[in-house]
Amino acid sequence: MDEIAILVQGMKDKMQDICKQYPNAQEYSLSGGFTLFIADDTLDNALQRADFLLYQAKEAGRNRITSNLRGDSQ
Repeated sequence: MDEIAILVQGMKDKMQDICKQYPNAQEYSLSGGFTLFIADDTLDNALQRADFLLYQAKEAGRNRITSNLRGDSQ
């Protein structure tokens, strides 16, 4: 699953590069959370985990990516 983390970090880096092209832009950040969609999972459960991880990332100082690669509720 390192590939997913690399992809998400690349998206974050690309967004920062684009924002740097606009010197008058406000400060920018990208926070996110990603999780695995596992067998017998529901979309609602997966989205709840991702949402929880998003708020963890923001609480950790913004401009962060958090993940749960086990697909459990922790």
